[in-house]
Amino acid sequence: MTEALQKFSDDLEDWSANGAWKSALKAKEVWLRVQESTGFVPGYHHLIPEKINCLEKLGLLKKGTRMCDLGFGLGAIIFMWWKVGYEADGFEINPILGHIAQKKLNSLVAEKRLPRKALTAKLWQGSYIPPEYCFHWRDQKAPKFSEGIQHNFVIPGYLPLSSWSAYDIFYAYLWPSQVATVFELFSLYARDDAILTGQMCGNWRRKDLTEAFGLKTRIVQASEYHYLHIIQKR
Repeated sequence: MTEALQKFSDDLEDWSANGAWKSALKAKEVWLRVQESTGFVPGYHHLIPEKINCLEKLGLLKKGTRMCDLGFGLGAIIFMWWKVGYEADGFEINPILGHIAQKKLNSLVAEKRLPRKALTAKLWQGSYIPPEYCFHWRDQKAPKFSEGIQHNFVIPGYLPLSSWSAYDIFYAYLWPSQVATVFELFSLYARDDAILTGQMCGNWRRKDLTEAFGLKTRIVQASEYHYLHIIQKR
């Protein structure tokens, strides 16, 4: 992990925490309500350099590796992946957050803090849940460990089934009610050699939950106080 990446991470964390970006949300009270219902909080950006460093040491990152952030929020995680030379895209259901992230990406490139190639990052506004998955459960019982489909309607912009096989790594900051749905999406549509990682919540640790979807969890110590959870297919 380089000092430059850590400094970049710290700057993004300060930007996420200082509240300046919140004015755009306040101007759209309806999206503030959506923002609260989807549980958005700025991520733990200072941990991302450790995660990337750990994945590199494990040989899970190489030239050409592509990452998709399932719910990118303000885009900071996508920016850090581009900073170290990996391609990254993402989905965000809240268009206000997506707009803020796109403006920040443009400014980071203009300031030459990110390579110009980073402008090819796809910051899609919409759901990462393919409509085919919603239709799959329309007339069936919801997954055993899930409270039901998080988005049972089709909105403009979504991650097509074909795109799930285009990524090597999926990153997600999941609330407990989202874990089972994302686990099942990953098990159904991701490539066999893909990995799922991100910000850990209690459900990630449940052996019965991962086994129900044919997955396995690998826990690796990324630093003195931080462990990285890696989900893979069996």
